[in-house]
Amino acid sequence: HTRKHLRMGLDLQILVASFTEKAGKDLKDLTDRMKAAQKVVLIMLRSWTGLICLANDPHCLRPLIELLRVPGPSNRKDILFELFTQAIVNCAPHRAIPLHLSHLTAEGGADPEESSK
Repeated sequence: HTRKHLRMGLDLQILVASFTEKAGKDLKDLTDRMKAAQKVVLIMLRSWTGLICLANDPHCLRPLIELLRVPGPSNRKDILFELFTQAIVNCAPHRAIPLHLSHLTAEGGADPEESSK
């Protein structure tokens, strides 16, 4: 038996917690959880109801945006940067990051993997 709906507050905070967790021994597991949470947040941002729910909870959208400013693992910032980029593309495709700049990382520099090609 599964639930079809998120419970306001608790479930949204659990969703955001995957981004705020400290990386332990298993970085791949944490990255997988962040990517799964990224998909859920994107789904929520695609509807007015989801956007309002995320925006009204002070422990959801604002902390995700603030995580881009604080030092942290680059994979977390990359996943968040991708999340917000995809959200912008979904809402306003004309505001998307130009293809020639897509090789930049969340920190604003060139991606080392791209520059080695």
